[in-house]
Amino acid sequence: MAGAAGLGAAAWLLHQGRTPEQVGEAHPPPSHLEFAAQRLTLALDLRWQAHLDVARSISGILARPGQDPVSQSAAMRQVMNAIQEAFSPVVWMGVAQARSGAVVSATQGILEGADVSHRPWFAAGLQGPYAGDVHEAVLLQNVLHGPAQQEPLRLVDYACPLRDAQDSVVAVLASHLDWNWIKGLVRQSLLPRGRHLVLLSRTGSVLFAQDGAPLDDLDALPRAPLRQAADGPSFGWSVIVTGTEAAV
Repeated sequence: MAGAAGLGAAAWLLHQGRTPEQVGEAHPPPSHLEFAAQRLTLALDLRWQAHLDVARSISGILARPGQDPVSQSAAMRQVMNAIQEAFSPVVWMGVAQARSGAVVSATQGILEGADVSHRPWFAAGLQGPYAGDVHEAVLLQNVLHGPAQQEPLRLVDYACPLRDAQDSVVAVLASHLDWNWIKGLVRQSLLPRGRHLVLLSRTGSVLFAQDGAPLDDLDALPRAPLRQAADGPSFGWSVIVTGTEAAV
């Protein structure tokens, strides 16, 4: 297990454009805690970049003279479907019209016509980039999960405004990601035997922990924030390592 963590630290250095030999003793590789935070941050930032790629493609469609979100529903749906097919944790993507809050285009046509003006991601997405913390699905629960499912569908959200050729906000693009994907990233974090990763919310409450993680006296342990890209939204999450020699 320790060898795998060492390989992970080497991968982190390569991601930073450095090799272990270039770093040397004066700049040691990140600790298990730091590396776990970097790994989760990278995954979240890549998903945000994918969201922005869709936003740029759709904005390009809307920037054409005489185009609007309603008339370009099929073209926008095609772009969003392609992203969903490439990345399965995208449960749903949709475009909601700014003036009405109605979904005018969405992956697989799901929720098209629905009023989402009351959803937090819509109001926030009109103003700028938004990252919404984990929550139970509201409109999508019955559509995608079915009422017979015992465990509710949980999601995290990304959203941002879409602008037309006059640079006016005409819609909001939202991405809903499966919370199980985040949990999987935490579960798969490689730590030495006896140590466990715990994901904390912006307020310090436990969102998810690896199996067997002791959850006593967490406030006394060092934590590493997930420092997401400065030009994007942040969930405000952090991680800690519990167990034997947890501070290392």
